[in-house]
Formats: sequence, C-alpha cells, structure tokens
Amino acid sequence: MEIFSASLLGNDRILRINMIVEETHKTFARVHLGYDWAALLMSYEELTAPVQNRKQQRLNELIEIFLIHARVLYEFFFKGEHDDNCIAEHFLEESGTYYSQRADKEDLRKIIHIINKYLAHPSHTRVTGPKDWRLDTIKITKQLIETLGLFMQLSPNEKRKYFSWEGAIVPKYQEANKKNFIS
Repeated sequence: MEIFSASLLGNDRILRINMIVEETHKTFARVHLGYDWAALLMSYEELTAPVQNRKQQRLNELIEIFLIHARVLYEFFFKGEHDDNCIAEHFLEESGTYYSQRADKEDLRKIIHIINKYLAHPSHTRVTGPKDWRLDTIKITKQLIETLGLFMQLSPNEKRKYFSWEGAIVPKYQEANKKNFIS
C-alpha cells in the first residue's frame, strides 16, 4: 500500500517513506497487537471466571484493562478515526472483501457503545457496574475473535508472518471458555 504519492515528493523520497511506514506496520503488528491480545485475553479469563468474593477494586482494574485493549483492537479492525492509526486495511491487498464480510454495523455500534460507556463516561453503571460483566465481555471478545479469523484468512501470506502470535489467540480463548464453563 503506497502511503505517499510520487508526484508530491519524488520517487526516491517516496520509496524511503513507504519503507519506513512498512517497517512501522510490521513492528505494530508483531509487538503492539500481540500485547493488546494478551492483555485482553488475560482480563477476559479473569472477568469470565466464576469468582465469589472479588474485591471491587480488582474488578474495576480488570474491566479497565479489558476495555482499553478491546478499544485498541476495535480501532485496528474497524477502521480508526485518525489518519495515523495503523488499521487492518494496511495489511490487506484488497480490503473490500474484508469490509463486506466482517461484523454487521449494528453489532459494531453496540460493541463500541459498551466500550465507550464503561471506559469514558461518568455513568452510574460505570461506577456500580452490572452484577455480572461476563455477558458484555463475552460478546466483545467473541466479535473480536471472529474478526481476527476473517482478517487472517484474507491477509496475504507474506503479511501473515507479522502476526505470529495469532495462533495462540483462539486456543487461549477456547481454554478460558472451557475452564469457566462458557458456551
């Protein structure tokens, strides 16, 4: 994907800039997205575990960890609002299929509404929290896992190596579900 045009800056300069952008994308995919998935799944596992006497402070910490990393992954997969965001489209040869096959827009709106409401709005629900975070946590994680699967399926082979951590995501998610009796 060419980020800058040769007519604006000249061919040699464009080639160097595009190489830097490509290297930035590789680093983002290898390091940052892997970390976001690891943090999301760690908090997912704890939030969905049946715990009787979890302290409210720990619950709040887990919810924040989960929501922050869910938001980063949402922005990556569902096209962020800012020009400098690294998004899924940057790693695909042709993004039309990806955008037409991923989750329904209404489902996406519900997910981002949940994330935004609990993370950034001073609502009563944010302070007191629902009695059971499992439903929203499961809904958000399931949508992100399904989107990751579609993204990997459509990614060109030479770009898949940037996502070497991907093979551990679904088994970890399934293990958490099995351990916590989630169907």
